[in-house]
Amino acid sequence: MRAIAQAMAKEYAGDGIHVGHVVVDGAIGGEKIFKRFPEAAGREDTLLSIEGIVDAFALLYWQPQRAWSFEVDVRTNKGKVVTGDSSRPALVRDLEREACGPKIFE
Repeated sequence: MRAIAQAMAKEYAGDGIHVGHVVVDGAIGGEKIFKRFPEAAGREDTLLSIEGIVDAFALLYWQPQRAWSFEVDVRTNKGKVVTGDSSRPALVRDLEREACGPKIFE
């Protein structure tokens, strides 16, 4: 997705169209998560806030054309900023596997 977004950003910037790539790095704390995984309510500080994600998109939307950003990463302040499945907190991994299916994590 990132490569597609980069190509689109290069293609359409001259037309005044701002294309950005937002990485939502973790499970999102919301009603669906709390209903399906009640134990998540006790670990809400490890889940991304919906309001924070909205703020990231608003940041891209309101940028002036002479100062566009391309990529924004949204994550909590918990845990290390590294890649790979083993670095993710167990609850986040479990929520992602449930939402996306185990095949993408193999």
